[in-house]
Amino acid sequence: MSATSPKRAITTLLFDFGGTLDSAGRHWSTLFADAAAECGVEILQPTFDHAFLAADRALNAEPGTGALGLYDHVLRQTELLLTELKQADPGLAMRVAARFVEDALVHLDRSRLLLARERPARRIGVISNFTPNLPRIVRDVGLAPYVDVLACSDILGLRKPGHDIFHWTLTTLGVAARDCAMIGDSLTNDVMPAKTLGMTTVWLRGDRVFGKGDPSAADHTVSTLAEALAALS
Repeated sequence: MSATSPKRAITTLLFDFGGTLDSAGRHWSTLFADAAAECGVEILQPTFDHAFLAADRALNAEPGTGALGLYDHVLRQTELLLTELKQADPGLAMRVAARFVEDALVHLDRSRLLLARERPARRIGVISNFTPNLPRIVRDVGLAPYVDVLACSDILGLRKPGHDIFHWTLTTLGVAARDCAMIGDSLTNDVMPAKTLGMTTVWLRGDRVFGKGDPSAADHTVSTLAEALAALS
């Protein structure tokens, strides 16, 4: 008989939103750049990243952001982004936004089916650094019935990688960190803090690594959400 204790069952799954549930680990800046390129706007990625961050900050500061659905959110962010790039054009913004949302909805539909399969046996939470309209987006795309707790940074005033937003989620769910798995595309925001807290960690590795992330903090490294859930089955 083995002297080691058996691993505890994972009873709760925690997910990032952007780059995890709406894409296969690809950052929104990359997705916007790809959508713009398909619409004829070719910008070097470092320049695009800078404009994306500026547009992101501007969108966060706008008072009406909390009421936006997914398409209107992406369209407004596209307008701000193209303004930063000195490419402002309403028609172009609509085409880029439509292309972005088309791809995101494919991933979100897959995520909805995957979460539905997990939901009877496991509780599910979403922890995201996002604008206050995230609950509306989650509801509009059909994920809400499968999400027990939604921790949105701009609603709570807490942000990853800080531990407080994780503690809030665990307390709200009434679960211990050791019984949870955190699945996300960011090593620094998702995987590393969750690992420090004692969770099982799954890194959805996409096309880029931001910050000084430590891949060894991931218990599992995968390329799709389906692979992530299979690793935890």
